[in-house]
Amino acid sequence: MVVARMMGSSHQTRECANLSQFTGRCYYQRLGVDLEELLDGSCSDFTITVQGKAFPLHRCILSARCSFFRKLFRHPQIEEPKTELDLGKVANLEKVGQEAFLAVVKYIYGGRVRLLGSAVTCLDDTCSHEACNPVVKYVEDFLRTAAVFDLPELKGHGEHHLCGLVDKVPGEYLTSMMKVAKTHGAEMLYNRCIHVLANKCNWNYRSLQKSLGDELANQVKELRKTLGLLMPTDEDERRDTEAWRVQRALDSDDVELVQMLLKEGQFSFDDVHGLHYAAGHCDEKIVRELLDLELSNPNVKDYSGYTVLHIACMRRQPEILAGLLAKGARPNDVTPDGRTGSQIVKRLTKKGGDGFDSAAEEEAQRARLCLEILEQAAVTTNTTYSRSFREVVNMPVTSEEELVQKLLYLENRVGLAKVLFPREAQIVMNLAHLEATSEFTGVDKAGAADNVSASNSPLFSAKAQALKRFPATSQGPKVEGSEGGLDATLLRRVTALQKTVELGHRFFPRCSEILNKYMDDDMGDNAFVDKVNPDEHSTKKQRLDELKEILAEAFTMDVADMDEQKGSEKLPPSLSSSSSSSQGGSPSTRSPHTKIG
Repeated sequence: MVVARMMGSSHQTRECANLSQFTGRCYYQRLGVDLEELLDGSCSDFTITVQGKAFPLHRCILSARCSFFRKLFRHPQIEEPKTELDLGKVANLEKVGQEAFLAVVKYIYGGRVRLLGSAVTCLDDTCSHEACNPVVKYVEDFLRTAAVFDLPELKGHGEHHLCGLVDKVPGEYLTSMMKVAKTHGAEMLYNRCIHVLANKCNWNYRSLQKSLGDELANQVKELRKTLGLLMPTDEDERRDTEAWRVQRALDSDDVELVQMLLKEGQFSFDDVHGLHYAAGHCDEKIVRELLDLELSNPNVKDYSGYTVLHIACMRRQPEILAGLLAKGARPNDVTPDGRTGSQIVKRLTKKGGDGFDSAAEEEAQRARLCLEILEQAAVTTNTTYSRSFREVVNMPVTSEEELVQKLLYLENRVGLAKVLFPREAQIVMNLAHLEATSEFTGVDKAGAADNVSASNSPLFSAKAQALKRFPATSQGPKVEGSEGGLDATLLRRVTALQKTVELGHRFFPRCSEILNKYMDDDMGDNAFVDKVNPDEHSTKKQRLDELKEILAEAFTMDVADMDEQKGSEKLPPSLSSSSSSSQGGSPSTRSPHTKIG
């Protein structure tokens, strides 16, 4: 009996212990869930802004769970009960994404690690979203935030996850992972990255310097020597020396020096992969100059098996992509791991969601522009030009008057494109070198300031005003072969405008279709007459009303800008492009059709 009672007592003790353990575990789990629910803003007394979005938080929880915030709130500048702080200013985390920050905050509140969310995906629907760029950037931000907030257990979790991605990501992703590991003391990740980078990427030293900096690039170079992967011949060393000189000239934007070095050297521009380097690191204007010189074949592959187009896709610069495709770059060539240019862009770009910050939105817009250019270049269909454009192109030009008629139509069409599709228009204008010719408006400054009507709008510019501004008796250079000779300045402008429209049809057919809608509805015919036929005026009134306000404002600004720039140098293309983009983003001037994708 005594033994039985003792056994029963022992059994009850174990049951109580198990019940206590079970109850405690459930309690703490429930506590974490309850605290996470406070992230909806309930009872918050503190706000942190991340990439433009405000997160309502609680001082007491942050102070109790995180030493970084405990020290922050004790700072004399943070004494007010309600304070708004920017994460980039207080923690040097300007580029951390909202999703990564929220994941770290949820760990602080609830004690649970949930590293990845379903919203972190790329634009490629065929991707598994396991090792694409948005996922890698998300985990990098997670590690950086955990390290800055002094959460070593969370930092270790992010480091371990990135180590598992090192063998799965393309070589170009490793540089950012390596820099994050070096900055935040993730030694295991750093050692893993440097060994894979040394074995996987056959980059030239200058590109490594650009991506990693001198110190890390030297470490990769020395490791490659140690592993026996860097055993250059005398010819390789001579080529590397010449490549180094060409790349330094490109860094200085000195195209003339590049030509001189190639003329004096033993290797071609393709041998030193100069166009690859320019597409990856130089301004788009320099790339255009190099393409116009035809120093290189854009389809040549570098040591890593990438074409120039692949390198340009990694930058997601639509201007460079369009220039390469216009010079014969093949859009369907694949990388050694089987990616096309479109897939490179898609897997670099995060798909939009609720946590889409402004920087990612701008990045996605550039990516979608790149994708439209690549997809249109890959489609082998005949270009369908508008009726009015075909008529203008086929119009015989034997007199100054006919030249002005042709010029007015093209100026009107390109001017309308600049208003409705500023970014797309800027790309094709740069490719056609339109900036090298003088703008022709056909309306004097006084007329431009008036309200737009059927007889004085840019779409219905009066021929008499145009001829008054550019008279046939001008002393400009003439072109032989026509009666009386034609102004060479106007002819160059016509050629550049016509090429601009043709490139627009090629790369942005959807934008061109919208322009066709406005220009083809008998509007082009009336652009060449002094007065609009009263019988036809009523049929065009509705469409004119749609364009009246936007064209009046844009045309007045164009004339003012042209007059202002007469005595000053032109802005660099990069500044002009950004200005156009900012204007295009305004809801009052941007057409709803401009959204791509």
